[in-house]
Amino acid sequence: MSAVNHPKIGLCLDTFQIAGGEYGDPCSSSRIIFDRGLQQKLEMNFSQSLAELSAIVPSEKIYLLQISDAYKPPAPFRDEEDENGMRPRGRWSHDFRPYPFKGGYLPVVQVAKAVLETGVRDAWLSMEVFDGGRNGKWEEKRDLGEFCKGAMRSHLKVLDECADAP
Repeated sequence: MSAVNHPKIGLCLDTFQIAGGEYGDPCSSSRIIFDRGLQQKLEMNFSQSLAELSAIVPSEKIYLLQISDAYKPPAPFRDEEDENGMRPRGRWSHDFRPYPFKGGYLPVVQVAKAVLETGVRDAWLSMEVFDGGRNGKWEEKRDLGEFCKGAMRSHLKVLDECADAP
């Protein structure tokens, strides 16, 4: 952060990228990272990482928080490129990202609280959703108006869940 200290340059944080990178794993049988140890150790490491984020990221450098969750893929992804050259985490990000409280499993509220615990209060919050359905195949027909209303309800619920953040 000290190498670039300009008032017009800031961070875009993303609940999916943070939680998906440190908690979720579309290739594991549980879809949770276990290579760091047992579930309890994963939870401890993740909580510690979020505490570090809250302590070291300057609130004035956070410009945007993108919010989304993730579905667990129906079966673990193979750790290889697909026919389009996309890696597993790319496929997961592209097709399995609902808005929060729509059946996902990542600790989105924990991430949002950690970001708010930096003291940021003037950043933009947005939904970044790539919801191809639970199977990631984009087969479900959607009423866009209802989808947007659901996203707004989700957004308000995230804010409500974060209301106790300092």
